[in-house]
Amino acid sequence: MSDRVTRRALLFGSGALALTLIAGCGRGRFDAEPTESLPIGDRDETLLSFFDGTTLSRGRLDQIASDPESFTARLTGTYRNVRLRLREAFRFSDGEPLQIWDLSADREGTISGTVSTEAENGAMSQAFPVSGWATQDRLVLDYDGIAPGGGATRLHFHHSMTRQGDGTVENRVTISKFYLPLATSTVTFFKPK
Repeated sequence: MSDRVTRRALLFGSGALALTLIAGCGRGRFDAEPTESLPIGDRDETLLSFFDGTTLSRGRLDQIASDPESFTARLTGTYRNVRLRLREAFRFSDGEPLQIWDLSADREGTISGTVSTEAENGAMSQAFPVSGWATQDRLVLDYDGIAPGGGATRLHFHHSMTRQGDGTVENRVTISKFYLPLATSTVTFFKPK
């Protein structure tokens, strides 16, 4: 079975839900909202500002009953007035789907915005609402949408990003359906040298 068929069949198709139900897994909430609000001004920016300009990433997708899949991405962002517009071009072994993000933070660090994702047929999805919160060193995003390069199955995505001491940002992603985890991904974002 090719990587394309494996990823789409197990993660983005109906087979993933059946495997998850058999495994009996549950999905929990991993990140509580910050206990203190973060006033955002000229000097206090959220982790959204990390994605201004060019950012690169490398990651791994781990799925139930399937081999892990590595991927990379190139992100091009514009961050102005606590608003991030970001184009994320993935590179999987079977294609290079896009995601387009439009995210804003209010003065307390509450995130709102949208994400649109390129499906396996090459069409961009509708803009799905995104919510979350941010501080200078943390960014948490939640949304229901489709997987990059996947089919039409709507999934839930939970991103938990943390700034690292080496200047990178680590992102742990949980992908679920009906509160049941189907896959996880660990991604490292870094600036090109």
